[in-house]
Amino acid sequence: MNRKLYKESGMSLIELMIAIAIGSVLMIGLVASFKSSSDAKRELERSGQLIENGRYATGLLSEDIRLAGYYGAYFTLDNPPSALPDPCIVPNSAANIDAITAAMALPIQGYDDTSISTTSCDDAGGLLPSLNVQPGTDILVIRRASTVESYTADEDSLFLVANASYLRLAMAASGTDLTTNAWNTFDGQLRGFTPTVIAGNPLSSAWGPEKNGQKNLPESRKYILHIYFVSRCRFGSGANGVCTASEPESNMVPTLKRLEFKGNSMQITPLVEGIEHFNVEYGIDDSPATKNLMTGYSGDGITDTYVTTPAAVEDWQKVVSVKVYLIARTLTPTSGYSDQKSFVYGSATPINIAPANDEYRRNLFTAEVRPTNMAGR
Repeated sequence: MNRKLYKESGMSLIELMIAIAIGSVLMIGLVASFKSSSDAKRELERSGQLIENGRYATGLLSEDIRLAGYYGAYFTLDNPPSALPDPCIVPNSAANIDAITAAMALPIQGYDDTSISTTSCDDAGGLLPSLNVQPGTDILVIRRASTVESYTADEDSLFLVANASYLRLAMAASGTDLTTNAWNTFDGQLRGFTPTVIAGNPLSSAWGPEKNGQKNLPESRKYILHIYFVSRCRFGSGANGVCTASEPESNMVPTLKRLEFKGNSMQITPLVEGIEHFNVEYGIDDSPATKNLMTGYSGDGITDTYVTTPAAVEDWQKVVSVKVYLIARTLTPTSGYSDQKSFVYGSATPINIAPANDEYRRNLFTAEVRPTNMAGR
């Protein structure tokens, strides 16, 4: 039987090498395209996070500034103190609550990163030492009451009890029903008229003057003190969450934070990461200088001049607008990028921020806010 032999042919070495070369070129193109797409996606995420953080920080500050000086039904501001009140006094005694009550005459107050050292905020082991505050930034103090009435203490809290005629600050222990239970021993002085209020009694005894034969039960709201500042780190490893000199590099991200009451002490609350600079200008209403017979205050509610710091203590009561300047940066660097941006801002005393020459992107965010309760007075 005859069999025909068939010669089987395959790819030659040259053809195989050509195929590998073409495949390699295509693969390189796909990898380059994928990398470019991934880099663009990461950069878009960085930029989006930068914008979101800047907007959120600006909105957070603006909302709190608008509410500065809101004390519920109580409208009148006391005469300003002879010296700037210490913003870091804690409500752990009746004397301290009296000092906090007196400080309510200045709903807005400010410092720079060095002048805060004159207060108890910068005591040894304190909350705002130089290692904890970003150099060249400002510190903003806001005093107000909560916009929501509260008659039960969900934690040890400082409460403002007020009606149109008087107010009082007092501490209540966690779980206290203020309508039926007594306050604890930390009870502040009475402001305004003299209703039948006895220290330590529940709200049911805290009646104001009668109106149309009806007793005037006061409002009860949590008292709020917020001190905003830019910290040098995300979460401090020191006492009270303060940044230290030994923080790891990964933790050294400038962060907007605030001090606030936690019971009868103060705690640091981180708010927004990547906020590198925070500066404030205050709009002063000092014209006309004579007091209005209807309101009892001078000025007309319109800003006459902007300053970085009011000249006198009483001028803090004349703040009717606030300009906020924030510089936010990305949280992670962009390889190969060099930030050559410089920022100049401020109308009173312009601030010049030189280019950082690093791999982080930055944007400037600004807001002009009218503290309604102060300007309205």
